[in-house]
Amino acid sequence: MSGLAVTVKNASVVGSNDRNKRLLGNYAILYHATSVEAAKAISKYGFERGSEKCLVGSAIYMAYTPEEAVRKAEAPSATVVFQCIVLLGKEMKNTKEHFVSKNLKYSFASLQETGHDSVHVTKMLTGDEVAVYNYDQVVAAVVHSGQTVPNFISSRKVPREFWERYTVTHKGTTLSPN
Repeated sequence: MSGLAVTVKNASVVGSNDRNKRLLGNYAILYHATSVEAAKAISKYGFERGSEKCLVGSAIYMAYTPEEAVRKAEAPSATVVFQCIVLLGKEMKNTKEHFVSKNLKYSFASLQETGHDSVHVTKMLTGDEVAVYNYDQVVAAVVHSGQTVPNFISSRKVPREFWERYTVTHKGTTLSPN
């Protein structure tokens, strides 16, 4: 099954500020598993951050494969998997043991103070995990598997430069922001 694809259409487009420059320079296609009810809400309103009690704070959590996303989901009702373009920017990367032993929790503001945009947790039994702290970092999402919900969603807060710099396609169709 063909998924999301990103290609550079205008490499000269850079972000309008330091954060946007970092975000435009590092993205990944990641996965998020959730329930049908939550998937419908995501399709309508976009992704929301989880609880502050989550591993590295209140963030939107993603996995590198659909299978890892399902394993990481907190409920057996997680039957919908989104494939997402996620702007990672500068990653803070370390092991789960490091984050847990120091009880490190982040917010958008605290991560920005360190010059980072996302957290990459390694050496987890369920596979690596990525946390982003702002809605504008999830550029687009399509349903990868599971029940049908509206198929393409795009954050309205994504830096406009992203759409000027990159072309996003899904199954041969060029996508554009909502």
